[in-house]
Amino acid sequence: MCSALQDKDKCDCGHWSGVCIYQRFIENGKKATATRKYYEGEIVKKEKIGPELLKLIIKVPEYLSERLVQPGSFVFLKSPNDKVTFDVPIAVMEVNRKKSTITLVIKILGIKTKRIDQLKTGEKITVKGPFWNGILGLRHIKNLKDSTVLVIARGIGQAPMIPPLKELYNNNNKIITIIDKGKEGVEFIRPYLDRYSHVNIYTSVIDKGINSGKFEDIFKNIVVHDKVSLVHCDTADFIIKKVMKYIDDIEKEKGLKIDFSCCNNFKMACGEGICGCCTNRRNSNIKRMCKYQGDPKDIFEECER
Repeated sequence: MCSALQDKDKCDCGHWSGVCIYQRFIENGKKATATRKYYEGEIVKKEKIGPELLKLIIKVPEYLSERLVQPGSFVFLKSPNDKVTFDVPIAVMEVNRKKSTITLVIKILGIKTKRIDQLKTGEKITVKGPFWNGILGLRHIKNLKDSTVLVIARGIGQAPMIPPLKELYNNNNKIITIIDKGKEGVEFIRPYLDRYSHVNIYTSVIDKGINSGKFEDIFKNIVVHDKVSLVHCDTADFIIKKVMKYIDDIEKEKGLKIDFSCCNNFKMACGEGICGCCTNRRNSNIKRMCKYQGDPKDIFEECER
């Protein structure tokens, strides 16, 4: 793909939206940069937890399980018989390092996830990883200690909320959660909430396709009354943007400083920053969201411009 490495006279990557392959080659000591590997996993347990929700526990190599314990970790899954174009990025919900297993929850939507759903317990599944940029604003989660945190999750967003929940709990933070069961009407994280969360509130985040006024009142009351230092959101982007607007209103009205982090919902294909599928552009400033870490407020403001 790289004209420079083909000994051509000039770079012809004028329309290339991925990373510079030649630059990566030079930075890696003039050797080809290794991409993530595909591993053979085994489905230890398969469970339908909702009409469209599938929970998988997968046995993976020890090397891989040890590198997926951090918040924001994710992998690509596919059936062993499918091409690489069937790779599906899935957030890691939990890692059992002793058993070398990872737990994931998948929403069955299209042909790629349906192919995974056809696999049975005991069968092999192809796992590509490790990848780590599933959370935007990760530093806020890592750095916060002895404070109050509000964590919001809706539907399938309950799965990626578990690793940051553990991280925040281990740093001695008081955790308040707002849970919306979503269209599926399923809550599948109760054991984790019982262990890590101090207060759990169940309410609809959206009402008839728009943000719920009840949720807005609950949110603003908690943030102000409980002196919340960080809000973490595992929901769709339009809810994330609305939550950021609520935070902005509170900061201006009350003179507070509230950090924000959220799940990374940008479309991904390779996870390496090469294909350009996850590119966020503003003028000549290009960010590859499978790699880029920044403040979510800045990122979403740029997306709207």
